[in-house]
Amino acid sequence: MNGHSKDFARVPRPYEFGGNIGTGFWTFFIPAAVYYSYGLNVVSKGEPTLPDSGFWKKLIWELPDGISIQPTSKGALILFTWIFVQLVFQQFMPGKMEKGVVLKNGNRLHYKLNGWRSWCATWVIVCAAVASGHLDPTILFKNFGSLMTWAVIFSYLLALYLYVHFGLLWRRWVDSPEFEVDWGVFKLSDFFHDYFIGTAQSSNLALLGLSR
Repeated sequence: MNGHSKDFARVPRPYEFGGNIGTGFWTFFIPAAVYYSYGLNVVSKGEPTLPDSGFWKKLIWELPDGISIQPTSKGALILFTWIFVQLVFQQFMPGKMEKGVVLKNGNRLHYKLNGWRSWCATWVIVCAAVASGHLDPTILFKNFGSLMTWAVIFSYLLALYLYVHFGLLWRRWVDSPEFEVDWGVFKLSDFFHDYFIGTAQSSNLALLGLSR
């Protein structure tokens, strides 16, 4: 166990959201439902319509870049710039340290409460950029479709990273205060359930894993 000698019982988690079949359904249905709701506005102008092949053809191929749900380089730039800025704020913005809820292992993690300051700083930057003419105030609307697709891609890839890094490779985390004994109790037949429910429950641990 990579030098670890902790003695603990490995307990599988109970099924949630309909088990493997249910979570597999929700993994793909939720993005499709969001796309459909968006398409009702930009394709059928708010009029209810069936999501037939013509509907999806227009939503994917016939709308302007950014409005369609095809991923674009500009959409990627917007999304990952936002993530980077918020990561910098989380790490360096001053904030009071408080303990979180009690975990199943009995530990309580420390969190920096700087969300309000980060939110205010974000608006200051956005307003200054718009006022100076460096940022189009309609940029989100003009790239909404692309942003949705990049968000879906990013969430799928991040979930897969967590599944592997904190699930399949769970042994490297047994000495971490965040570790729970149900991490990595996976079966291939339950892939969607484990993938959907996730493993790392702490954002602090996720950041720790990304930095390794």
